Amino acid sequence: MSDATVIHPSAVVEDGARIGAGSRIGPFCHIGPNAVLGEGCDLKSHVVVAGHTTIGPRALIFPFA
Repeated sequence: MSDATVIHPSAVVEDGARIGAGSRIGPFCHIGPNAVLGEGCDLKSHVVVAGHTTIGPRALIFPFA
């Protein structure tokens, strides 16, 4: 696993969101200001993380979740 975080140019990551090292955020994802993603998370595409939400490390989330 790489420590580099990759965010697709079409994804929206709002100010205040915390993204763990090595995470990948795919196209058309939206990460809200109170979201926390653990290390190595992989959001494929069209994923919305809203509200006060914490996702643990190495989670794999598929499109439209």
